[in-house]
Amino acid sequence: MEVTLFKAAINRKVIVASVNYGYLDFAMNWLCSLQHIGVGNYVFHAMDRPVYDALFNLGMPVIFYEAEEAKQYIRGGEHNADEIDDENGAAYGTIAYQALMNSRTEMIYTIIQTGYDVLLCDVDIVILRDPFKFFDNKHDLLGGAHKDTKVTGGFLFLRSNERMRKIWFAVLERHRNVLRAIQKDPNFDPHENTEQEILNKILVNSSDTDILWSRIPSDVIVDGNAFFIERSVQKKGVWPAAIHNNYIIGKQNKYERFVNVSLWFVDENFKCTAFPGLLPSPPKSMPKLTIKVL
Repeated sequence: MEVTLFKAAINRKVIVASVNYGYLDFAMNWLCSLQHIGVGNYVFHAMDRPVYDALFNLGMPVIFYEAEEAKQYIRGGEHNADEIDDENGAAYGTIAYQALMNSRTEMIYTIIQTGYDVLLCDVDIVILRDPFKFFDNKHDLLGGAHKDTKVTGGFLFLRSNERMRKIWFAVLERHRNVLRAIQKDPNFDPHENTEQEILNKILVNSSDTDILWSRIPSDVIVDGNAFFIERSVQKKGVWPAAIHNNYIIGKQNKYERFVNVSLWFVDENFKCTAFPGLLPSPPKSMPKLTIKVL
């Protein structure tokens, strides 16, 4: 791995976004949100050669990394050809999708071994404020809140220390085993057999001596259910630092969501468009509103 790609990392902290060719436009939309707020310590993890070539030709910091387990499955010709296509990438819930995620799990382990703290970030996220300002120095792992007690696998801050490396290696080994197992079981549960669920099971069964971890509040990273469906953060007058376009399946559905709320910032030539004005923070004391009916 070329550590020189992390030369823009501030205080040895780097944002890593994994992407395959099907989500190249989402990767550029994610990047546009970073550029608007002046955050430049990022690197793309290319999951396939076409997206590596595209990002490299665009002058992006990018590393191609494919785990051996993923390579054997995807290159072996055993999977259904419908699992991966250039337009949509690998569909969520398929074995090919978990093969790609296995490459990401291994890639992150490789980086934290080099001494860099990592913010692992999905490209169906837009970042509206510098996320590093919200991470404390106490915890080894901080993750976006998922459901009542879990963390999301799409927004994780991992410190490069011995405890975190040990935990992430456990995630990696179990994820490899899951990938092998689901290839033999076509009826596997796509929601349970993921690196996210593996990580959460390890965390809830760990002690403070194993790892210190916490969930990131929703006013920092809000999920797709709270923002797009329930709109609970908007009702509270909260403008989050990052918005995750999850709780929906399908690239086109995610794209339409972003467009409908003016969070799509890239044109067809991968150029950043004008960024819409963001809502200011609500005043501490709300002004009084009087309604008169004539």
